[in-house]
Amino acid sequence: MDGVVCSAQEVKPLREIIQSDFKLVTPGIRPADADAGIRSEL
Repeated sequence: MDGVVCSAQEVKPLREIIQSDFKLVTPGIRPADADAGIRSEL
């Protein structure tokens, strides 16, 4: 397994117990450097 879908509240506790290359995906939250795409209000 390469990663999991989790809530934003779960990211910090998970990062404390898993490897840094394991992917954590939080639906609806974009990375700071991501293109805003069609969402112009971002």
